[in-house]
Amino acid sequence: MLATKANTLLARLICTLSLGVLAMACSTTKHIPDDDQLYVGLTKIEYKNYTLGKHFTATKKEIEAALATQPNGALLGSSYYRTPFPYALWIWNYAYESDSKFKQWLNRSFGKPPVLMSQVNPALRASVAKSVLQKNGYLHGTVDYTEVQQKNPKKRKIGYTVCLDTLFTVDTFQYVGFPRQMQQLIDSSRKEALITAGAPFAVSYLDGERNRLTQLFRNNGYFYYNPSNTAYLADTFQLPNKALLRLQMADSLPPDVLRQWYIGKISINLRNNMRQQLTDSTDRRYLKVRYNGKRPPLRPRVILSDIKLRPRQLYSYDN
Repeated sequence: MLATKANTLLARLICTLSLGVLAMACSTTKHIPDDDQLYVGLTKIEYKNYTLGKHFTATKKEIEAALATQPNGALLGSSYYRTPFPYALWIWNYAYESDSKFKQWLNRSFGKPPVLMSQVNPALRASVAKSVLQKNGYLHGTVDYTEVQQKNPKKRKIGYTVCLDTLFTVDTFQYVGFPRQMQQLIDSSRKEALITAGAPFAVSYLDGERNRLTQLFRNNGYFYYNPSNTAYLADTFQLPNKALLRLQMADSLPPDVLRQWYIGKISINLRNNMRQQLTDSTDRRYLKVRYNGKRPPLRPRVILSDIKLRPRQLYSYDN
């Protein structure tokens, strides 16, 4: 116990002394390749041609997540601010390619290699951020970047400019090709639709509406229905900055997908644990209870009083 504490204190003392030496002697760009630079954070992201609102705020969060990259010595995980003491990088420079066991241990325990501009790859990140704009309805949006040189020519910051342009919105929305009973369910739940005239033409809205219909159908007997049974068709050329949208059911679906299913026989296994063997059972017309022992621990009528499933009842996923 005392030896462990002594070793811990010794390690801390060594690190403290090392940091003092490194802070005075080591350059953060000492081992940066000639054709590369040390990334030292982002400048403030500039946004242009946007309208304030909930949709813009949500899109902005996604963009900043796509562009975020922590430099060495990031302050509380920030992409913008660094501590004045990037000790992990100092240690890495101090121990770089050393054969000393002490330096190798120090590097493994506390060091961190430099974050290079080639690793950050701002062109790729700008491309990802542009995809974020498009999937959120800013189809003409652009993302550009500049490399901002610092006093030390081996250091760079990155500045991004995000131009959102006009948000595309839904002009009309139709459900096409659904069987009569499914269409009746759709019509009865129109007030809950996530896509309406004026809604952003965004992937989150499209996926949300398709998932809403899936839940609606599965709660009304369509056991085998899933979101891939439908596809969107959109016309964004007929009207400026508008989308004429249709949700269309796929052709040639298996008959099981289009029929409603009902609850049949219900079987219940009563175990004290998963390994317990079931040695007997009690049968009713639509209910079978399997159990261990001479009699079931719960009477079938007690079970039926609380479960939501009933024989010959229309299948409901929620139930």
